[in-house]
Amino acid sequence: MVSSSFVGSDYCYDIEVSRALDRYENGDVILVPIIVRQCDWNESPLGQIQALPKNAEPISMWADRDTGWFDVVKGLKARISSFQPLTTDLVVKANVKSDVKSGSEVSTTHKQWLEDTEVVFTHRMVDRLKISDIYTWPDLKFLTDVGRKGLDYVSSKNLLKNRGYHLVLGEEQQGKTALLKYLFQCFIGENSTPLYIDAKSIKKSDLELLITHALNDQYESVSHEEFIKNDNKVLLIDNFDQIGLNQKYQSKLLEQVNKVFDYVILTAHESYSLVLTENQELNDYELSEILGFGHLKREEMVIKWISLGVEESIDESELYESCSHLQSQLNTIFKKI
Repeated sequence: MVSSSFVGSDYCYDIEVSRALDRYENGDVILVPIIVRQCDWNESPLGQIQALPKNAEPISMWADRDTGWFDVVKGLKARISSFQPLTTDLVVKANVKSDVKSGSEVSTTHKQWLEDTEVVFTHRMVDRLKISDIYTWPDLKFLTDVGRKGLDYVSSKNLLKNRGYHLVLGEEQQGKTALLKYLFQCFIGENSTPLYIDAKSIKKSDLELLITHALNDQYESVSHEEFIKNDNKVLLIDNFDQIGLNQKYQSKLLEQVNKVFDYVILTAHESYSLVLTENQELNDYELSEILGFGHLKREEMVIKWISLGVEESIDESELYESCSHLQSQLNTIFKKI
């Protein structure tokens, strides 16, 4: 849906259009710009693609907009009926195995917590839905120049390979804890040793004590000494904005963290950006914020949901049809929120 708002959105224009064009050029999908309002879209990368409605006349300029939308529907049906993908991209995506591998040293109770979605989902093919079944990596927007490397947006999956110091901000219920849970599982799969600490439970600035307690809860047999000597250790601290320490002891704790670890990922509410300057120990942290799901991320999530439990038997046309139907329902819900 192309309009001045769409063209003016950095995320939609730079991220979603780029990905859609890549899939279009690979022959995986149909890409049809639908011109909703007048805008300078011809000069964009979409300008090379035949748009709808007829003559690319914006819907807003049709005397009868229903007629304009009817023309769009006819055009879409014609292109879909003649489309033959060069690859079975949807099925391939559905069959891609999780990034997560099992870590034998992680305690049973912590494994259960890591997979807990914390929301009750009902799925006809699965008795108990796990985070790893449906997790979709959100995109991050850089808020400072630290770690940016010329980019404005990046997949949160890059946190797995971008060793260093990271602070990820997000609104309430935007998936900060789920991100750390999934990162923990993925780090285990890559033979790293992650440690998760909820800052809400931090009442003392004694890092050694915090690490020891977390190790006892999360691993079967990893001592503090073994963990500290491990070159592949990763510290994940959640809800840093809710830490139970005053400013002086927050700084003291962070100073210890930065000396002991070279790979740290913190999360905090987006409002924490207002007090960042009070913690000089965070100056070298790459600052980013979690973005909400756009159309491509919703599609990825829908594909995982539909193919769950039937990855090896679902037909591509069935997957495509079900995906389109469910995604339209999701779009309606998102518009109401």
